[in-house]
Amino acid sequence: MTPTQHTRPHLWRARAAASAVFGIGIALALTSCAPASFAQRDWEQRVGAASGVVGASWSYYNGWPSSGSKYTAELEVSPELTEEEANEIARLSCEGEPRFDDVFVRTAPGDSHWSATKYGLVGSCFDPEELVRFARVLDALRSSGPELTGEVVVHSFDPDGYQEEPDDGSLDLVAETTTAESLFTLLREIRLRAEDIPLEFRGWVDEDGSTITNFGPPLDLHVPAGFPLDTALPLLERAYDLPHRAIRFSPDGISVSPANVGMISDPATLALQADSQQAGVPFSVLPPQGPSSDERKREAYGPLILAIASLPGIAEVQLPAPAGGAETKVRATEWSALGSALELIAASAPVGAEIYLEGPQDTMFVRVLNGGEQHPGMVEAYAQMMQAQATIPQAEFVALVVYDDRITMRFDLADTATAADLSVARAALLQLIEASPIDEISLNAPSELPSEQLGARSPS
Repeated sequence: MTPTQHTRPHLWRARAAASAVFGIGIALALTSCAPASFAQRDWEQRVGAASGVVGASWSYYNGWPSSGSKYTAELEVSPELTEEEANEIARLSCEGEPRFDDVFVRTAPGDSHWSATKYGLVGSCFDPEELVRFARVLDALRSSGPELTGEVVVHSFDPDGYQEEPDDGSLDLVAETTTAESLFTLLREIRLRAEDIPLEFRGWVDEDGSTITNFGPPLDLHVPAGFPLDTALPLLERAYDLPHRAIRFSPDGISVSPANVGMISDPATLALQADSQQAGVPFSVLPPQGPSSDERKREAYGPLILAIASLPGIAEVQLPAPAGGAETKVRATEWSALGSALELIAASAPVGAEIYLEGPQDTMFVRVLNGGEQHPGMVEAYAQMMQAQATIPQAEFVALVVYDDRITMRFDLADTATAADLSVARAALLQLIEASPIDEISLNAPSELPSEQLGARSPS
């Protein structure tokens, strides 16, 4: 973006070439907008010269005929911005009456290992408190030490209360760092500078430290003005060390979404629960929650998953993210355990979730897709797949995918398989599919032999 970017004449000429009639209208539109640009230029020069400002720019966009026009302003400020400089920038912004529909402030790129951006400033005349809060966030970032690598996004409150819901004037920000230690250090520094206002804090730990990705589990805090956070912070740090999908804190206490079923009864979880109770901070581990929006399916999910996790031979059950993330993953150390798990799934009410079951030695898996738990042939198909694997000597890997209306199987032969082995396997699998709920089998052979699709029947 150039320091002063406004209407691009070549874009208007391109549109005018397409229609001479529209060209006249566009020329009139440009003429009517031209006087407004002087106010924007004056704002740019005035605010851009303020102490603490590295650069100021603005742009104009006209989306006619599909949308209206829009003025956008951007301020680059020093990472060393002070509260006094923030107040002066706000004062200068209110001189004159330029039109801006969208204004954001960001720290100028430089040697710093962190960056910060503020979105949602209302109009071109900035509320001083907004920029002062942003300066305090920058001070918190500076005070977090050289270990901090990350990014912070600060959202604006609505001082005039024009939102549909009342605004409590909270400091609302998103932060991402590369370590849990630096994330909690930053949280402490921010709260130290904003104890008298509500705090909405959403944080992640991710190796790139950028809020664009957000791969780690979220830490959500809703802290009222004046609420003492010192007691809860050490407990939150311990909770973050547990295998989890999300952590939320409010005056009601700490709630943790577990990443796996084993975490619920893990000694470290139970010890933290006891210590939290002693400290007067309510602590709860949420029961397993499926991704379905259907309440009945969500209620059926928890008991099913807990029952699967308690089966002999089940090593681990990984849970999906609370926001409807990945599938539920079941890992078994015994072949029979997966058969028992599938029997539980078949007997359960619909759970609206995808369940991935992995056998020992990474030689087999079953994937039950959403709705597949209701397929009447699921358990029988698994038993027949395991029988085929046991009776075909060159079988190396097998997999079953259960849909709501069909079942498919993958059958891989070892690299040492010959054409004769392929012929034996093909004949056995064709015989299997004729008396099986399996609709289609992919028979995969070594590269020098042909692979085949067997069966391919239409579901009855």
